[in-house]
Amino acid sequence: MHCHQIRHSSAIHWLQDNINIAQISQYLGHESIETTRIYLGISREELERALAKREVLIGNPEKKYKNINGGLRSYIGRK
Repeated sequence: MHCHQIRHSSAIHWLQDNINIAQISQYLGHESIETTRIYLGISREELERALAKREVLIGNPEKKYKNINGGLRSYIGRK
């Protein structure tokens, strides 16, 4: 087994354990959530649902996070 296989397997298990893709992206050290989306084989629709769920869990992200360089919301085309 190679190191990359362990990372990929861990990421898949985190996703199956309902850990949000944004958190998985941070765990893996990816600079872009797009990298994580491709890495996990997640569709754009699944990404949008995950980000919407995260907004419900943390409240209004506009109050907590700055929209730097477009951020995740602009990535999926939401303002």
